[in-house]
Amino acid sequence: MKLLFYIYCISAGGAERVMVNLANQFATHGHSICFVTNILERQEYELDRRIDRVNFEYKKKETNRFVKNCRQIFSLRRQIKKVKPDIVISFMPENSFRAAVANCYCSSKLLLSVRNDPEKEYYGWFRKVAAYIFFRLADGVVFQTPNAMKWFPKVIRNKSRIILNQVSESFFDSEYKGEYTGIVTAGRLVKQKNHAMLIKAFFKVKDICNDNLIIYGGGLKTENIKDELIKLTQDLGIEARVVFAGETANLNQIMASAKMFVLSSDYEGLPNALMEAMALGLPCVSTDCPCGGPDILLEQGRAGILTPVGDEGKLAEVLKLLLSDINLLNDLAIKARLRAENFRPEKIFEQWNDYVRYLLNNK
Repeated sequence: MKLLFYIYCISAGGAERVMVNLANQFATHGHSICFVTNILERQEYELDRRIDRVNFEYKKKETNRFVKNCRQIFSLRRQIKKVKPDIVISFMPENSFRAAVANCYCSSKLLLSVRNDPEKEYYGWFRKVAAYIFFRLADGVVFQTPNAMKWFPKVIRNKSRIILNQVSESFFDSEYKGEYTGIVTAGRLVKQKNHAMLIKAFFKVKDICNDNLIIYGGGLKTENIKDELIKLTQDLGIEARVVFAGETANLNQIMASAKMFVLSSDYEGLPNALMEAMALGLPCVSTDCPCGGPDILLEQGRAGILTPVGDEGKLAEVLKLLLSDINLLNDLAIKARLRAENFRPEKIFEQWNDYVRYLLNNK
């Protein structure tokens, strides 16, 4: 097969990492891969050397939004006509819209994927209408949760599949031990992740434990609330107990020594950080946020504990319970690890591979 992957860039981000891993797997299985991005970043996920990497721009050009999108669509269309892939695969809203337009009247099939809560991704009437129109042009759509799929009309749901994310094998190489310390979370320092609620909940339990709260992840140029979060810890007098550890390449090794993992997001697609923590065998707590990712991953609370979105009081109660019950921690660790077996790379790749072949054979 000949596949063309398209995304804006492949710097830090869950969707970017999933696409890079998927492209690498298809290349490893002997398929011809062209990977297309709009811009290059200093730090990027590593692509297999057998993959043909194409980039349209070597720096961000400040220009009219309409002109920029037209330029990117024409560039992508030229690349599709040049490569003549069997399937074009694109993630994320604007990338998917561009890919849908660029692939019109081309011989390639189009496979799009929704990676977050559609209610947040396709906000406002214009984006909603655009999503309904452009996703109709796709031959197939991959969703991460049933709730995300339900947001779209039946004509789109009928040609779609639900496929979970995969977790690197490196996260399966550790074993949870109850004597570990530290309450950890991982995610970009943006409002969506609601680190502020987690900090406030930690403040309420700080006196019953010796653990620190450790937050892994950096910010975005367009939205970085690190200073705001640091000020919150200072106002609460817990700046010495909350560590902003930044981004790290060996998260699997560092998080493996934690006591538990907490996700406090207001909304998510299918949170990679939670999946990785489960693969490490960490006891996991997560908000039951839309569009249903944590609920699916934690099996409605059987493989971890779900708490209401934005409820710092309930989160504090759960943290207090776990900090006082080592047997419950160990039980949740075992259940999380067993559930994570479903996220192993080859299992998820086979689902993608089967769907891609189905689309190619379904004329």
